[in-house]
Amino acid sequence: MAPSAGQDLELGSQNGPVEPVGKLWDSPIQQKVGNAPHHLMRAYHQTQIFRGCSRLTHALPPKPTTFTLQVDFRFRDVRYSVEVSQTKASLMGGEAGVKQILKGVSGGVESGQILAIIGSSGAGKTSLLDVLVGKVSAGTKGLDITGEVTVNGKTMSKSFFLENAAYVPQEDRLWSALTVRENLMFACKMYSPALSRGECNKRVDKVLASLGLEGCQHIKVGNVFLKGVSGGQKRRTSIGVELVVQRKILFLDEPTSGLDAASASEIMALLKHLASETGVIIITSVHQPSSRVFNSFDQVILLTMGQTAYFGPAVDSLDHFASLGHEPQGLVNPADYLLEITNSDFSDKKAVQRLADVWKETPAYRALNARIEAPLSPPLTEGSKAGWFSATLQLRELVARASMNSVRDPAAYALRYYQVENTQEDILNRVFLILWINAFNSYMDMAAIPVFEQEKDAVNGQYGIAAFCVANAVVQAPFVLLIALCCSTPVYWITDMNDDPVRYLQFVVVMFLMLFVVESLAQLVGVVVKNFVLGIAVFASFLSMFFIFNGYSWEAMAKIVIDGQTYAGLDTCVTCYGTTGEQASTTLVVDMHMHLFVIVRTNTQALLSSVLDSLSNGGTNLNDVSIGAWCGALVGLALGWRVIHYVALKRSIF
Repeated sequence: MAPSAGQDLELGSQNGPVEPVGKLWDSPIQQKVGNAPHHLMRAYHQTQIFRGCSRLTHALPPKPTTFTLQVDFRFRDVRYSVEVSQTKASLMGGEAGVKQILKGVSGGVESGQILAIIGSSGAGKTSLLDVLVGKVSAGTKGLDITGEVTVNGKTMSKSFFLENAAYVPQEDRLWSALTVRENLMFACKMYSPALSRGECNKRVDKVLASLGLEGCQHIKVGNVFLKGVSGGQKRRTSIGVELVVQRKILFLDEPTSGLDAASASEIMALLKHLASETGVIIITSVHQPSSRVFNSFDQVILLTMGQTAYFGPAVDSLDHFASLGHEPQGLVNPADYLLEITNSDFSDKKAVQRLADVWKETPAYRALNARIEAPLSPPLTEGSKAGWFSATLQLRELVARASMNSVRDPAAYALRYYQVENTQEDILNRVFLILWINAFNSYMDMAAIPVFEQEKDAVNGQYGIAAFCVANAVVQAPFVLLIALCCSTPVYWITDMNDDPVRYLQFVVVMFLMLFVVESLAQLVGVVVKNFVLGIAVFASFLSMFFIFNGYSWEAMAKIVIDGQTYAGLDTCVTCYGTTGEQASTTLVVDMHMHLFVIVRTNTQALLSSVLDSLSNGGTNLNDVSIGAWCGALVGLALGWRVIHYVALKRSIF
């Protein structure tokens, strides 16, 4: 239960004079108030909270903290533009040409502080965060990115980011069938392979305590189908995954999105505590924070139309705009008011542009530039990359985690079978049954498309791409085999395809290899095509082409099932076309190739054609099909898709 405003003030008086935490980024207003008597401090903060219509819980600055390692994160004159081609403009709408997304954005934050990126939809919040974390970078086709992003004066490289920073996406990327503690333990083992299990347990215990997750540590995370922890607890677990190692900078994409006001305040209070206690820098984009959440920010950068309308302490933002003639009337949420006056979609664009232009003429803007040029802390060192031991451990842990998740939360695959009689008239039914067994199970494999979307840990450097790909294949293989057994066994025996047990085993092996090929293709599509819905369409298009041209699996299965079989119904079949020699044989030869279904002997005729000859119909002669060779071809296809998947995945990171 949150303490009242009076309790907060009393606590502040017991702690002695309250001073601001930061040095570089304190505003003139904070500097004036920081050394004021308590009754003036109280009056000042009450005014700010009265405007913000919030309690005083996050209003008073925490006691100053000296951190062992001081980190200064700065970004200067960040510009980001995208070239929109005429074709893309025609398909997606809009105008062709160069679109300016960010227009010279600058700012900075230091150890123990929270920097919030706020703004209306389309203002450039996500784009700025993407540039800061390196998700988009200069050199990408169609993108033009300039500016500097530095840590203690040194450009933040990819290797530095993996070693010292982490990015927590808006969607919680956790393993739903694993408990909260198991998710954190896995992250600890991946990030710190040198730690023993006991040391990892101690570190996880500390994170659980700091995040308030001790009470739910043994509960599964859960998903739509599996009951688990609440949304706020999931979000805290996602943050905890990145806190099991000592991060210096933590980037969060809208951590309060989708949460109720109480949970959002809880998350921000937690982040505020972590920043002040551990010295970690927290940079977060927030869409529409509540007044309590807004007042917890040390620094705020307000974006409008890709430009800065304000940068500085959150508690000074209303004073800044009041000095420009934008005084809020009555009790308002500061964030709502700021978004209202800077929203170019509903306000006068010229008036909004003036706010961005006026900002560049204020003393605060000049002070910001001076602070960016101020002396820096010593550069931070970068750690070494993981060696063979780490890669081996990654493979082992990935296999263990994926196996545990799959056993606890197995996917549901439907079974389809149809009773087929063992007659000549039903040969086509058998042929199409084999086709649809392949097709149905192949389309079910589209569930593998978003696999890497759940693996954002690789972006933060928990493990290598090669280890992930190998572990993924190792774990998937037995489950694909299980699926092949489950779908093949009832269909094979219920439809009485072939009584030979060897033929049954061959059928299962071919089904397994076919499904593994399709699973490999699905994962490749998931990496190349970022949009899940579009990925399904692309994947379905590939499968449709495979279905049209049939291929190795169908030919091998047809050979396994049909070769050597004798089908009843000769008399009925012959009667359909006539019962006398020449008439019967001539008609049957024609219809045999049109309908693909007969083994026929007339009165004096020898065997006209086998079923496999008829099924070949000018294509590959199924009598010549080698089951082993066709299985080898399927293995080659699977390996080929996996190699391409690895290359595409490595190129897509960041």
